[in-house]
Amino acid sequence: NVTEIANATIRIQDDDGTWMTLRPASEILRQMREKSVVSTELKASRKGLTVKEYFDRVKRQRVEAPAGSDD
Repeated sequence: NVTEIANATIRIQDDDGTWMTLRPASEILRQMREKSVVSTELKASRKGLTVKEYFDRVKRQRVEAPAGSDD
C-alpha cells in the first residue's frame, strides 16, 4: 500500500555500519506544529554567558561541592 509506505519510518544501514533514518513528512510536520514558539522579544531578552562567566561559575560550584562528591 502506497500510503503505508509513505507514512513509514525507514532505516537504512550504510556500508560503514551507520544507520540513516528517513521519517515521513507527516511526522515532521506534526512535530513542527507541536513545537513551542519562542517570541522574538523573549529571544532578545535572553543573555548568554561569556566564557569568563562560565569558568567562574564552574570554579564556584567546585568550591561549594563537598569533598569526595566526584563519583
